Amino acid sequence: MLASAVPPADAAASKPAKKSPRKKKIASDTEVGQSESPDFDSIDHESEANARPGKSEANAAIARLGVDLARRDGLIRGTFRGAMGGFGFVRRGDGVEGADAPDDVFIPPGATGGALDGDTVEVRMRPRGDRRGDAMEGYVDKVLERGRRQFTGTFEQRGSEALVHLDGVPYERPLIVGDVRGLPVENDDKVFVEIVAFPTATDAGEAVILEVLGKTNNPAIDTLTIMRQYALPESFADVVLDEARAQADAFAEGIIPPERRDLTGLLTITIDPIDARDFDDAISLDYQEGRWTLWVHIADVSAFVPIGGALDQEAERRATSVYLPDRVVPMIPEVISNHLASLQPEKVRLTKTVEIEMLDNGVITSVEVYNAAIRSDQRFHYEQVDEFIESPESKRGQWGDTICDLLARMHTLAMAMRRRRFNRGSLTLEVPEVKIDLDKTGKVKGAHIEAYTESHQIIEEFMLAANQAVATWLDDQELNYLHRIHPPPDRRKLRQLEMFVKDLRLPVTSVESRQDIQRVLDLVAGTPLENAVNFSVLKSMNKAIYGPNREGHYALDMEHYCHFTSPIRRYPDLSVHR
Repeated sequence: MLASAVPPADAAASKPAKKSPRKKKIASDTEVGQSESPDFDSIDHESEANARPGKSEANAAIARLGVDLARRDGLIRGTFRGAMGGFGFVRRGDGVEGADAPDDVFIPPGATGGALDGDTVEVRMRPRGDRRGDAMEGYVDKVLERGRRQFTGTFEQRGSEALVHLDGVPYERPLIVGDVRGLPVENDDKVFVEIVAFPTATDAGEAVILEVLGKTNNPAIDTLTIMRQYALPESFADVVLDEARAQADAFAEGIIPPERRDLTGLLTITIDPIDARDFDDAISLDYQEGRWTLWVHIADVSAFVPIGGALDQEAERRATSVYLPDRVVPMIPEVISNHLASLQPEKVRLTKTVEIEMLDNGVITSVEVYNAAIRSDQRFHYEQVDEFIESPESKRGQWGDTICDLLARMHTLAMAMRRRRFNRGSLTLEVPEVKIDLDKTGKVKGAHIEAYTESHQIIEEFMLAANQAVATWLDDQELNYLHRIHPPPDRRKLRQLEMFVKDLRLPVTSVESRQDIQRVLDLVAGTPLENAVNFSVLKSMNKAIYGPNREGHYALDMEHYCHFTSPIRRYPDLSVHR
């Protein structure tokens, strides 16, 4: 049982006077699906109803009428998600929640009606035309709203016609782009276009060139194409940078605000990738007579990003930092993300700190969450810590006994926490991360699988513990915040997984429970089947989402969970800090 104790002046969050108007935006920017977003909408609609009851009742009546008509006509409205094979799925929107249709409606090839990924569509249901018995499928009857109009593509001059072959869309024919005289564009150039007339069965469609990106043999064009295709910003607006610089000018280097706990005397280290520039978490650890005290320090980005300002609005719009092979598109300007908020060695930095006390058997005896100031003593990268784990005594002359003893304690505690977490039912689902290798000119020269070693596991366990502790603390305080939710898998997907593992002749009778799934993962661990089975298990899982309600995290087997540990690169974490 967690015992929470936080002095009012140190409280990392407080009960809001009113709901934030940003909940619906967060639902879209952080990949909350359409079927979950009504949780956010209902909050905003409730406050609107209190202010304007007449208008709200009229809108509700119109919405009910739309639902009734949809049910009568056998229509489903939702968001189309396309797949490479020409088929897709429609995730049902909130207009027809009571309709008799699956959450995800299968749309077979040839029935997409010209819909593209992200479009809002109207779908009619029909029996499936394959061997699946009385199962239902849908076909797109109408595209109600286009999700996007701007795309990248490859230019082609075919006789007198100027054409563009769009990237990432299932169109078999190129779009016409009209007269391009005067534009510095040649065959096979990458271009950025806006569609003015979408293709139909009889019309190829039409687009206008917004920008000529460059030659396809230029390595930099690949990154630029991705940035245009996904509308990733190249820079921050001047008003955002001005606010960030003002925060830097106002920051008193080395001064600890009186309302914060001074933890600068606590031995503290960071462990990050070797090429990391923003250090948003640090660790301190003590052990006395069977009792562990773990401090997880997270950069207090909220101290530099006032609610509602230009910085905040831009961070909310971006939602996350985006990591590309040759660059990072940051959520927050570098003067904050790589300087003011980054937990650099020998610098006093502001943090939100989670202090967790636990016994040798893992029982948590107390949790505190408070505003603090720390000074990191040393920065490590994962490879260095792996070398220490492999040969602890070899580093004592270089790093000293104090640091080496801390690393040894961290390794001991983290591995014990990891064993207990898996014994409780958390899934050991590890999917290899592939990193792209570039040469000096930016061309791809290869790829490699990023090793997931014990140094990574140390940080993972401490971050999971902090996320769970903060979520539990917030729930105990009855505060509203953005939960990280992982719903249980659908039975249909579990049946498909069961068929797959039986086809592999694994000695498995069922994958209905979390324990059954873990047994499958254990059976293939270290074998040639491991990656294939792990990917199949991952595909059988629902996506983790953000939401306002406590619904638990299936894969981690945690009732209380949130994202707290990466506020430099994730807006949901920043909202939890607040």
